[in-house]
Amino acid sequence: WQALLVQGEASFHCEKRYVRKYGTIVWGALNSSLVRDSEGQPLHVVSQVEDITERARVHQELESRVRERTQKLEESEQRFRDFADSAADRLWETDTQHRYSYLSEQSASHHAMPTELIFGKQRWRLPGVEQDPSFWLEHQKDLDAHRPFKNFAYSIFDRDGRKHHVKASGRPLFDQAGVFRGYRGTVVDETAEVEAREEVADIRGRYLTALENVSEGIGLWDADGRFVYCNGFFRELHADVRATLEPGVSYENFLWAMAKQNFASRDVLSEREWVNLRLDGFRNPGGTLVDQLNGRWIQ
Repeated sequence: WQALLVQGEASFHCEKRYVRKYGTIVWGALNSSLVRDSEGQPLHVVSQVEDITERARVHQELESRVRERTQKLEESEQRFRDFADSAADRLWETDTQHRYSYLSEQSASHHAMPTELIFGKQRWRLPGVEQDPSFWLEHQKDLDAHRPFKNFAYSIFDRDGRKHHVKASGRPLFDQAGVFRGYRGTVVDETAEVEAREEVADIRGRYLTALENVSEGIGLWDADGRFVYCNGFFRELHADVRATLEPGVSYENFLWAMAKQNFASRDVLSEREWVNLRLDGFRNPGGTLVDQLNGRWIQ
């Protein structure tokens, strides 16, 4: 009323909550206008009250839904951040020219250089990238064709000269109109795994070289009795059955082929007995078998 009488407003509007005598709540929209005489003096007030209970209910329901969805969105964003912080893979985004536009903190560390040296650069133009342009050609074709890629492996040297092995995966981004907006994906530093595999391969290579230089024949079968490896002397010694010295061929097949050779023990043992005797020695190692083949003693 002060707005109408004192401040000179022509009309007044407010929404009020009314409580009926039985406790039910009614919402009303109050619209009031002040009528004045020719000299501007107040004559009377015209007021109208509209029942807006249903509208108020819908409005409150919408506000509640908005608050609920906002809370869920915030929880989802926090969940995403928690996963991103704890995941082995790190996150990145590139623009339409395949230049880095976003990197999670860990992603920058996976690239073995500060973030400021990565932003605005294409993957193949990062400082320290080892591969020559021909290595990147197919990858660039995939990106220009907006195709997803997975486990693209490349290496990069950090500022201390250490070589890092990196593997990246990504999917193209499009807006609602289908316009290409760049890529989003993950990157993982697999340097430790690659170096471990290289070390194992080096040890295996040195081990096999050593086996080739011993003066004894050495053959290896796995726990399931499948051929794995033999050195050159062993293969030469069993040249007549070399077809059974192939990966995956069973030890029993090797023995059946050997049983047809001119072993001295075959004079007193049948083929089946000869094979079973040696199969038992394979399954229960600990003893030594000595035999003669074409005048050569074999242990």
